[in-house]
Amino acid sequence: MEVAKVRIYRDVSLIFYVPQYFFLVYGLIRGFGFDIKRFDFNKDLKELEIEEKDSEEVEITFDRDNYVLKRKAHRYFREFKYYFFENQFIITIIGIIVAVLLGVIGFYNYYLYHRTYKQMQVVNINGFSYKINKSILTNLDYRGNEMNSDTYHLALSMNIKNITSKSLKINKKDLAVEIDGKYFYPTYDRGEYYNDLGITYKGEQLRPKKEKTYAIVYEIPKKLINKEFNMVIINEYNVHKDDLVATKKYIRIKPGYFLSSNKVNEVELGQKISFKESIIGNSSLTINKAYLDGYYQYELNGLKKVATPEYSRYGFGQLVFALEDEFVSSKSNYYSEIINKKTLYNNHASLYFKYNNEYIMANVTDITPQGLENVSILQADKRFLNSDDIRLVITLRNKSYFIKLK
Repeated sequence: MEVAKVRIYRDVSLIFYVPQYFFLVYGLIRGFGFDIKRFDFNKDLKELEIEEKDSEEVEITFDRDNYVLKRKAHRYFREFKYYFFENQFIITIIGIIVAVLLGVIGFYNYYLYHRTYKQMQVVNINGFSYKINKSILTNLDYRGNEMNSDTYHLALSMNIKNITSKSLKINKKDLAVEIDGKYFYPTYDRGEYYNDLGITYKGEQLRPKKEKTYAIVYEIPKKLINKEFNMVIINEYNVHKDDLVATKKYIRIKPGYFLSSNKVNEVELGQKISFKESIIGNSSLTINKAYLDGYYQYELNGLKKVATPEYSRYGFGQLVFALEDEFVSSKSNYYSEIINKKTLYNNHASLYFKYNNEYIMANVTDITPQGLENVSILQADKRFLNSDDIRLVITLRNKSYFIKLK
């Protein structure tokens, strides 16, 4: 709505609204039979014994007896008490009405209009329904690698639903985060680092009645990571004293801090490793046998084949190894519903081995052909072939799990 129209509506509403208070008070006075003539001002003047000489100039001294003031105070208090008891019912009704009005105004202002929501609570505003499922503050990507020492990411897993009957586009300004009086807005191109929290929003429209889980990411300076975080969503604009004032809704964000990667557990071949405390929930992986000869022969659709390394994002100089394995997904959160064994290895696995008296952490690529079950064929830095100490490491954000292969 245009500002000029808003101001016209404001002025017209005031013209009709303000006089209602006068008629309300007048109606209450007439309705309850209040009569100002009941106050006998002539009698009060006689009791005060006011004479003409009282208007003359006098010298005031502070040591004079103040009994006259005390007598007046006692008399006014006594008369007020009589008046209160005589009109107790009416005064009580008026007091109740005033209290209810103040309560309603306070409720709307502080609970509805300016309410602060918590994570996991649903906020409906501007045609969307918002719910923050989870929030983290980190400088680690999903493989546990540090991204930047001076800038941290506040990442939210947020359910966003279009509750209207038409397609809508999410506005960045509607998802501002306030930290220490400063406002930060989502950085959409960072969502790919947080596919464990949701899909990356790329500016597309959300269809009517559709709901998606998005990874919403903010870049935060390191000096602010210990401050309070609040998402600020603008509800509407109102005119107040010739200025446009925004009414807002707040969501208090209390992120988990993922600032370093920690070793959680190490198992041997044949033992199940649980990822219960990780970003994929109560999922598990069991590796029963490892083939670490640099090649792997398998049979698929009646044909015998030999797996050979492919060119990958990590270049040439790689060899193949295979694992007889079983991955069980818990389907307990967004990421556990979309992850499978192949994405687990490609996005989170590394080969940790000793070579020439130093340990090397090499990235892993899954090249398992479609249709091959119960075996995963992987490739990694070829130097693992000459190592007697080899472990597969699964890193899920800030937690690392080790499986001893050799």
